[in-house]
Amino acid sequence: MDKLASRVVYENPWLRVVEDAVEQDGVRRPYAVVDRPDSVVVVPWTERRELILLLQDRHASGEQGWELPGGAVGPGETPSDAARRELAEETGLAAGDLVQLGEFRPLPALTAQRVTVFASPQTTRSLAGVAVPPGVDDIVGSRVVGLDECLLMVTRGEITDGLTIASLLLLLTWLDSGGEGPW
Repeated sequence: MDKLASRVVYENPWLRVVEDAVEQDGVRRPYAVVDRPDSVVVVPWTERRELILLLQDRHASGEQGWELPGGAVGPGETPSDAARRELAEETGLAAGDLVQLGEFRPLPALTAQRVTVFASPQTTRSLAGVAVPPGVDDIVGSRVVGLDECLLMVTRGEITDGLTIASLLLLLTWLDSGGEGPW
């Protein structure tokens, strides 16, 4: 696919929508691209296989949903720096040693955005003490859950966020390959 031209059709501080004129096999057509910054997801993780979920109030879907902490990688920031910052902002937890579980592209037909997923070893006590600061990223609550319960939440439709579901798959793959924390 060859890009012939490009123009910005919408822009705000969080994203930019670009319309490209493309040609493929002699056919010209428009192609919309959403330009978003790369992101991180952090799995705060204990030796007892507990993790923390955040209840997010999401305007676009009109729903609240359980998600793992995370957010955009800022200009000049590395993914690990962003993971540390997002975890502290959203939960008050310090990241300590981070384990990179992998990365993925959530919607490669629409955006080039890359999401890097980290595990952050924590203690059961530190997760129990999480208090979400008021007014942070539409977070309205938090919950510590065991991994098995978390997976059941996915199958029951209580966790529908794609970034969280993909991150849990990377966590399970890491655990299956012998991954563990420094406890």
